[in-house]
Amino acid sequence: MILRQNIVDLIRKGAYSSCIIMSYSFDFIFFEERLMPALKSAGVKNINLFLDGNYLDEQLENSIGKEFSNQRTYAINSVYGKGIFHPKMLLLTGPKHGLLLIGSGNISASGMSGNDEVWGAFHMNSLESPNASLFANAWAYLQSFFNNCHGFNQDKIHWITQQSAWLNELQGVATEGFIQIRDNLEIQFLKNEEGSAIYKQLFDILPTDSINSLTIVSPFFDKNGSTLVNFLKDYNLSKITCLTDSSSGLLPVKMDDSYSANFNFFEWGTCINGFDSHFHRLHAKIYHFITHTGLEYLLLGSCNATSGALGGLDSDASNEEASILLKRTVTSNDLLSELGISTEGATKINLRDIPDTAVKTDDIESSNQHKYKILHAELDGSSLSMNIDRDIQTPLYVVLRDKHLYEIERYFIESGDRISIKIKHPDAALQAMLYDDNDRVSNIRPIHNTQLLSKSNPDQSQADINNLVDSIMNSGDYSSIESIIQYLEYARNDEDFQSYTAKSGSATATAIKSEKEYDSLTEEELNSLPAAHTFTRELLNHPNVQFADLISLLGKGILKPKEIVDEDIESSLTDEDPENQYGGDQQVGEVQYQFDGAVIKRSLIKHANKLYDYHYAFIKRHVKNQEFHTSDDSYITLNEISNFVILIGLLTEFGFKKYDVDVTEIAIHYDDRWRSKFAKLERAYQLIKLDRVDADDLNISFYHVKTDWRGELIEELNAIDESLYIPNESPGHTTLLHSYFSQANIDKQQHDSLKSILVDSLGVFLLHVASCKGFKHYEFDSLNEKLIQFRQNLFKMGASLILNLNWTSKEQDQRNILLLDLLHFVNPELEDSETILTAIQESAKFKSQYFESNWDDYKRIILQPYFRWKNKKSAQSVSEISNHSIIFKSSFGFAYYRKAKPDTIWIKKPGLWWKSEVDEYFEIKFPFNKILALNHTI
Repeated sequence: MILRQNIVDLIRKGAYSSCIIMSYSFDFIFFEERLMPALKSAGVKNINLFLDGNYLDEQLENSIGKEFSNQRTYAINSVYGKGIFHPKMLLLTGPKHGLLLIGSGNISASGMSGNDEVWGAFHMNSLESPNASLFANAWAYLQSFFNNCHGFNQDKIHWITQQSAWLNELQGVATEGFIQIRDNLEIQFLKNEEGSAIYKQLFDILPTDSINSLTIVSPFFDKNGSTLVNFLKDYNLSKITCLTDSSSGLLPVKMDDSYSANFNFFEWGTCINGFDSHFHRLHAKIYHFITHTGLEYLLLGSCNATSGALGGLDSDASNEEASILLKRTVTSNDLLSELGISTEGATKINLRDIPDTAVKTDDIESSNQHKYKILHAELDGSSLSMNIDRDIQTPLYVVLRDKHLYEIERYFIESGDRISIKIKHPDAALQAMLYDDNDRVSNIRPIHNTQLLSKSNPDQSQADINNLVDSIMNSGDYSSIESIIQYLEYARNDEDFQSYTAKSGSATATAIKSEKEYDSLTEEELNSLPAAHTFTRELLNHPNVQFADLISLLGKGILKPKEIVDEDIESSLTDEDPENQYGGDQQVGEVQYQFDGAVIKRSLIKHANKLYDYHYAFIKRHVKNQEFHTSDDSYITLNEISNFVILIGLLTEFGFKKYDVDVTEIAIHYDDRWRSKFAKLERAYQLIKLDRVDADDLNISFYHVKTDWRGELIEELNAIDESLYIPNESPGHTTLLHSYFSQANIDKQQHDSLKSILVDSLGVFLLHVASCKGFKHYEFDSLNEKLIQFRQNLFKMGASLILNLNWTSKEQDQRNILLLDLLHFVNPELEDSETILTAIQESAKFKSQYFESNWDDYKRIILQPYFRWKNKKSAQSVSEISNHSIIFKSSFGFAYYRKAKPDTIWIKKPGLWWKSEVDEYFEIKFPFNKILALNHTI
């Protein structure tokens, strides 16, 4: 007997990277919280849905705001037809393997685990596989719907064939008719076609003059039984057996009484082994034929016993349906028996006892009759593009809603079937629709985000990177940060592409030259080239950019770490209340990390130091010559700023948190001869001195050292002098809470001080921005959008982090210059104080006890004088500038001024403070009489 099994259990981990899923009805909560995590845990990253457009529209009419808001790396493609889009298929593909599932279940909790469904599952691992021809026919069928993909969804389809090249070779193995897949079993793929419905194909295939019996399993029938009558007449049958569910199906209650003797109806629950009325509901569709000669044919798939699903000999079906037809010689048990289906002792149904208040079928068309259909909406940065099913003839409004279903933006549009607009709040926009004044004239469309979709690229060359991204996105496992930083690139690799040539597939697209003369391309035409599109996607999928995107999304709360999917997939799929999986927002101080915090700490400090070294190399000449001027012809690239988004984002994430450390007590005999060496060991091993003393020897000090480091520390102590370490056979162990970063004052030797890292690394970066030509402008809009987005993120996160720190009165000069340089050089578009203040407030993940006082200073002594200065920049004589005023020069930015002598001034500035010679002021050559200055001393 064929046993019950959840089809997800057939997905072998690591074999597949992409999938296409076709379904009529769709449950967002079930899919995002149950099925998608199960697919991703098996290694399936690139997930593409093809859904009935009308059903989806109806579902979104009753939106709760959580649809498509949680796991947004999958693609939704809507299919609209004359009937309904009803196939239920899953195709999973990997570099070598394919898995094809064809059956009756929709993508819902009931369809994937609760209902009684029937599926056919087929695997192939080479073109020599017996199933290869079946895959070829199914793939050709799937391809016929790819014209319903728009925007980035087309890229996701292209990734499938890129990573599963064997799909391109299937056409060579396609055959018509039955395919021998093993001894005594043949199979054929059937689909509705114009002029040849599945019903007609069956009639042409089956030996209609020798059919002995027909058993139909279906929950839904034509109300007048027309399809059943067609089977009865066309196959010269005297009796047909029907298995159905009278409590939830649609029965032929209007069938002519003259046919009552020709049909036996049985209650499904009494015909199937292991039926549970509280759990199971019939949704399978099976047609089982047995001939006089001992052959049996079994049709299974999505077709209910209706004319809309099957059609007729002379009539097309209105629905899109997909099925498979099995053929074999009957053995000791027929296929129904092997499925555990039998009418022996089953309960009969009298159609006349069924009330005419028919239970609605799921084969219904939408009642959504809006004038326009939005076929697709997607965000690329702040650019929203929408595909409409027809030209807009009269002026309308594009209305955007957030996850709370509040209108957040409205834009006026005039005409066209493709809309492209810049929006103000891309992070909040979740749904789009069209309005005519106050009346909605379109369906509701979920908005895809290319920034998120790009994370689902199954490219094997990026497999490790994708896994690292997933480990943070899905489980919050930040321990992989050490590995992430190993992938980051610090050197520039995307310099000017003034004449752009790139490969797209096997062809080469060149925007500059050709054998034939053509008119020059406009920027819009250049940006639309497939090769240009490929290039921009490759750059946007660079590890630096991917990780910066991820950190930004986590920082904004768009993505939240989720629990690792339960290994018992069957258990997770049958959770009775999947809605409970939506949790509330986590508070910053409540997250408990279970991984090695010291590893994360070392990794971030290493990243900060690498960034410092990298950017200092660009200004080293200026520092050495004590001369700053804008002579560097280079620009800050997308990769370079992404590294700082990662650094500042992770410092924000971990800067005020603690982690567990297992420590052991160690006793050390202090000797003044080794004071300097011991001081280095104290810092290197982060020794914590205890209050405990030895009354017999006051030179013995007690420390806590990380348990893992104890042995290494003892070796180093003994190498200095064997009298330093005091052996202890039973040292005390305890667990302490360590801060990831200290709040210590600025000190060049204090490597884990947040303030020192900001003044060093961020300070040198801002000096580099000032001394070069600023940020790079790319030829492609999507790259410029991303760079602007990263600048905004860096500005908001950087300012928020600085404002959360406790700056002493002596350190506030460094704080003020960092904030001014961030505002002037990094902030790209925020033009007024109110907008800036709102942006920083919204980006602050939490507020320390120091935030309010810093916030008051920011408004009073940073923003107000800055905007006065910006609106009326005043050049003053150097001799007129008072000590401790803030001055500005485009080649080094803002700085505090101390004094001047001919051709020289002294300035205080982050990134230079450690080079200072007099009271933290640095001497630079300044052969000018005048300099820009803020209007008053801060």
